[in-house]
Amino acid sequence: MSFVSVVPEALTIAADESWGIGARIVASGVSADAVTTTVVAPGADDVSARVAARLRAQAVSYREVSGRGAVIFDDFLASLLDSAAAYLTTEADNATRAG
Repeated sequence: MSFVSVVPEALTIAADESWGIGARIVASGVSADAVTTTVVAPGADDVSARVAARLRAQAVSYREVSGRGAVIFDDFLASLLDSAAAYLTTEADNATRAG
C-alpha cells in the first residue's frame, strides 16, 4: 500500500493561484479575439481575400477550442478544491475521534 501525505491548505492555495493564471489566459484570449476575427485582406486580389478568410476561420476555431479548454480547467480547479475540502473534513473527523 502506498503512503500519501497531503496538505489541504496547499491544495487550496494552488487552486487559488491557478485560478488567477486561468483568468489572465481567458482575458488575453478575449482581447485577441476582437483583432483576430476581423482580419482584413491586405489587398484586393483573390489570394489576399482567401488568406484573410482562413485567418478569421482559424481565430474562430481557436476561440472554440480555448473555450472548451477553459471548461476543463474550471473542472480541474473544482476537483482540486473538492479534494482539499474532503481532506480537511477527514482530518477534522480523525482529530475528533483521536480525542
